[in-house]
Order: sequence, then structure tokens, then C-alpha cells
Amino acid sequence: MHVKQILTSTKRVVNSPQSLFSIEPPVEIANAGVSYAWTDINVSAYVPVGATGVILHVDRGATGAVRDYGIRMNGNADTRDGNAGAGLSHGWAIVGIDANRIFEFYNVGPLSRCALDLIGYTTAGVDFTPSIANAPEISPAAGAWNTVNLGPGGLGLIPANAIGVIIEVYDFTPNDTFGLRQNGSTDNRITASLGNHMSFSYVIGVDAGQIIELYRGTTGIRFYLHAYITSGATFYLNGVDVTPIALGWQDLPALPVEATMGFYELSSLGGQRYGLRSPGSAFNDYLGVTLHNSGFMRCDPTTRIVQARLENLADSIHLIGHANVSL
Repeated sequence: MHVKQILTSTKRVVNSPQSLFSIEPPVEIANAGVSYAWTDINVSAYVPVGATGVILHVDRGATGAVRDYGIRMNGNADTRDGNAGAGLSHGWAIVGIDANRIFEFYNVGPLSRCALDLIGYTTAGVDFTPSIANAPEISPAAGAWNTVNLGPGGLGLIPANAIGVIIEVYDFTPNDTFGLRQNGSTDNRITASLGNHMSFSYVIGVDAGQIIELYRGTTGIRFYLHAYITSGATFYLNGVDVTPIALGWQDLPALPVEATMGFYELSSLGGQRYGLRSPGSAFNDYLGVTLHNSGFMRCDPTTRIVQARLENLADSIHLIGHANVSL
């Protein structure tokens, strides 16, 4: 049932070269036992010349009260480095790198137990130009779903050929509700964040006019544009419910044949744990309490399957798009 839904969902796709790549197994590039005061992280040993950004898993495995962390492009002056929320937690992020394949990471201290795992990278087709100075804020009015025109006919932040965007979600007053969706979507997944940086990066599609829809429960929620995507991805107007029907690691419905990675939206009303992994991977990212998050995970190159694990079947996982390579 799920596979049929995926293949027939309304989607916007550009049949062009691959722009998002996976690394298997993931590589730890920032150790949880080290303090990082906006420190350069050089990934040139792992990603090729010409890479534009990195895809990260953020492991916030501490139980202490303070686990401030931040991620930004090298040379960026943004200083958003807020607490990740209560208890063990984890998430995903995509951030731009410079020509030397460097980005910057902030970690308040060893007790914060915040580590970074490199799980992939982006190339031409994912452009972080908006973030070279500082990521521009694109927050609309609070209290409802509002459209935001990012294209030439609006804010002028992305070009007319953009098909998607990468957005940082930051909650200045934790436990506020938020949501992101394509313009015209009927999705209404509005869930709270447990911490300032509970959900670092979202990847969502834009419509033909480069318009998206954002929901802010309060003005404490802020949205920042990090990049736009012009190729190598497929986005669904409405997310496809792929929530497993059993606990433990379960196969999600196979992605389409051209897919290399799934973009997922995960929601837990009670803050239970969940995880994503590539089948057969030793990367067991079934980490702590999380509410609303966006996850990116490599699929098996033969079966096109991603695995997920839930702690509570009341939680949900929706497929909102996938990275692809033209056939």
C-alpha cells in the first residue's frame, strides 16, 4: 500500500545528475568528549573537491541540563548555539562547506555529549550561497500557516529553477509548535520542539513560484534559509505516511528505483525515541527523546529500503521526498 502511494503521490522532480550522496559507514568527525568553541571541522578526507555541503547526524547523548551546540558555514557570523532539549536526543543537519571543505561546530563542553557523524555530502545542485554571510531569516507571522515566497517574485533569495530548500528551525523559547510544508499541501503536522535546536535542518520542496508554507506557534520559532536545491531530488506535495506497524527495527516501504536517500519527517507527541538507518548498517541511531524532527537516510542501493525504529506506535514517520540520480 505504501509503495503505491509513494509512486503516485504528486511530486516535483528534475531529472538531472545526482546532487546528494551518502557515506557508509558514517564517520564521527566531532567527538562528544571535546569542547568546540566555533571550531573549524575539516572534512576534506571524506568528501570530494567540489562538494558544497555535508549531511550530518547530531548525537546529543548526554543527560545533563546544558547541551548547547551550533553548526554553521565557515566564516558565517551566526551564533545560534542553543540547548538541544531535555534528556538524550538526536537529529540531522545539512550545512554548507567552503572551498577547503570546512564548516564550523560549537559544543558547550564534554558533559554536553554532542557528537557529529558524517553521513553524506552535497554537490552542485545544492547551493548554499544564501548562507555565505549569514543565513537570512524567513519567518512569517505567527499563529497560522503562512506562505513565504522565496523566489524572484518575492524575497529574491532563490532562483526560479529551485525545486527545494534547506531550512534551519530554531526555537528561542523551547516547546513552541512549528511546521513546514510545500505550498498547496494539506499536511498539518504541527508539533512542539523540546529544545532550541531540536530540529536543525528541514528539506522541503517549493512550488513552481518558489513558495513554501511555514507555521509558527509563537514568535519564539524562527526559520533561516541555508540553501536551495535545483537538481537531484524529488519532493512530494503531501508527505506519505510510512509509519511502521510494529516496534523494533522495521523496513520502510521501498523508495522508487532512482532514489538514493529518503527525506523523512518524524513526529512524537510524547517525546519517545526513534531512529533511521540503512539496512545492515551498524549505525544504531536509536537515540533519546525527540519530538518534531527531519531525518535523512541512505537507502539500500539494491532494495531501496530504509529502516526505522519507533518506541511508540502513536508516533509517525512521513516520507516528504528523496535524493535521486537520473537513470
